[in-house]
Amino acid sequence: MVEEELNHQLALGMDKERPFYFGLTAGWDSRVFLQSTLERLKALNAIAFTYHSFDKNPSHSRNDLIAASRLAVNSDLRFLVMDLKPAGKSSQFSKAYAKTFTGWARFPALAESFYKELAPDGQVAILLGPEIGTVFYRERDPSLLNARGLATKFTQSSFSENTDLIRYLDLYIDYTQLDMGEQAIFHPFDLFYWESRLSSWAAGGYAEYEMAADVILPFNTRRILVPMLEQSFEARLNKSVYRTILHLH
Repeated sequence: MVEEELNHQLALGMDKERPFYFGLTAGWDSRVFLQSTLERLKALNAIAFTYHSFDKNPSHSRNDLIAASRLAVNSDLRFLVMDLKPAGKSSQFSKAYAKTFTGWARFPALAESFYKELAPDGQVAILLGPEIGTVFYRERDPSLLNARGLATKFTQSSFSENTDLIRYLDLYIDYTQLDMGEQAIFHPFDLFYWESRLSSWAAGGYAEYEMAADVILPFNTRRILVPMLEQSFEARLNKSVYRTILHLH
């Protein structure tokens, strides 16, 4: 089901005549996407990419870079390495960015790297979303099933105690008719992450990336996420769907 739907999303969302890129890391999501769509990726002459700051050389992205390069070579795919540097202040891109995003900046350095490295008519798959199915918010204390609990998921900073935030989240629960009960069909924390993080927080990143390329979100579909959410909590934590696809059982 997941493999079929990932291929379906690519077929729907992309133009075969334009360059296609996708992010590749050491993570489960990347490996599942690669395994599921490899034949289509080869037919598209797709380019895998990983970004890493060679100046700062953080271990997490260094590990991603090493693992992703091996995956790309073993899969016979082209591989692009982006050297992530601080966003410029006087470049053509930075001026356009400042005019476009006047109130905030989310990931300007990565957006500028995309602008410099990807083809102007490129398409890029961002593999966000499946962490909903594999349980992003793992603490499930029933005492948190209220607006104050959602506030602690919204932010881990002291702002989670802000009375206006808690009041707005109470209104949010009422407006969306979010079932906050322990026996809800889908746990409210999963649905809250899906909406608040992927539909608003992450959307800021997508908007920035689209200054460089058209963004495709192949995992962000109910046909993938709902079946994952229907599994037991333990199966989701164990990434059972991923293990089946990657033949790790």
